[in-house]
Amino acid sequence: MNGIIEDLDGITAKDIYDEIELDSSRIEVENDGDIEIVSIHDEAIAFYALEHFVDLVIQSKESGYKWIKRKFVNDNTKTTLQAQPLGIYFKILNTFIWNLYRYEHIYVFSENLILLNRCCKELNLHPKIFIAPGCKSIQGRYEADVYNELIELIRSNANTKDFKKKVANRRSNLNEMYKSLKTYVESLFGYYSKLLVIRLDLKYVSEKNKCHQLEGTVTLEKAKSDLKNLMNKIRHRDFYEHAVGYIWKIEHGGQGGFHFHFLFFYDGSKVKHDYYYAEQIGNYWKTVITDNRGQYHNCNQNKQGYNIRNFDLGIGMIHAESDAHASLRSNLYKKVIGYLVKREQYLTFKCSKHERVFGKGKIKKYDKKPGKPRKSQLQ
Repeated sequence: MNGIIEDLDGITAKDIYDEIELDSSRIEVENDGDIEIVSIHDEAIAFYALEHFVDLVIQSKESGYKWIKRKFVNDNTKTTLQAQPLGIYFKILNTFIWNLYRYEHIYVFSENLILLNRCCKELNLHPKIFIAPGCKSIQGRYEADVYNELIELIRSNANTKDFKKKVANRRSNLNEMYKSLKTYVESLFGYYSKLLVIRLDLKYVSEKNKCHQLEGTVTLEKAKSDLKNLMNKIRHRDFYEHAVGYIWKIEHGGQGGFHFHFLFFYDGSKVKHDYYYAEQIGNYWKTVITDNRGQYHNCNQNKQGYNIRNFDLGIGMIHAESDAHASLRSNLYKKVIGYLVKREQYLTFKCSKHERVFGKGKIKKYDKKPGKPRKSQLQ
């Protein structure tokens, strides 16, 4: 289990929020019957700033501000505020904390952000209460003192057994999820000497509401219905003939709404040209399953772009045992699959406990493994 934990620990909170931001930054929008691509600034940066703030509060013993008495030449004294290291987050909270209130009905936040949100409510803080540390709040107290109280409340709650247990439980659940998906892919490599791995994002076109704000157009029920329809229909298409497995995950992208992240696995001895097969599936989703209400992103179109995003290449043709492909296999597990799983630690949409947000195919049972026996099969 330690190896599983280390695989996920290599992915930081900043890595995840950066990926969420990039994933939501470009969406297709219907505008008077025309489809246009819009670049948006999502809330992931705000969530990461708050995440980092809570981490620093937990790890330190500092306050945000201190009252300092200063003496002047005429022996007069004056009490002034002196910012401490945590003081730099005062304005960040003022800017970003309203996002927790705005999206708490949609998302399950990380344990850090859940704690911050609960502490703000316990202190009856308005989302925009922090204006200036030297000003008095509507409660008649200096905002610096209210800010310090919030810090202490976060710190004391984070030190409880209840909070630590919740963090440990979420971590344990993620490790089990990752272990299951990794074992599934390892089984595929056990049957096939090489796999053609396709990474595909299947989305929907967004619309502008009456307030001219972007919003997703599809419900969870409709998205899951489209997923079922897709998997039932593509199995009969020529472009899916040599597919041997898949992994999917459903997410909610704020203004982009519900979307799916897919990994498709093909028998690499039968097919090549990953870009072609990704395009076939993506276009089938767009034109047939969603009747041109869908959109897709073909990650295999620019595989090297993964390296630019620190994603590390783990898609395309990957050999099961070639030493030259060891880094590709490692990246497939730790980066591609690891990212999908680790996002659940920080941000996931609210749904019932029985609602599946991950899925994978079934391993076909063979009397003997296809192809030439490999070293791992002979040991």
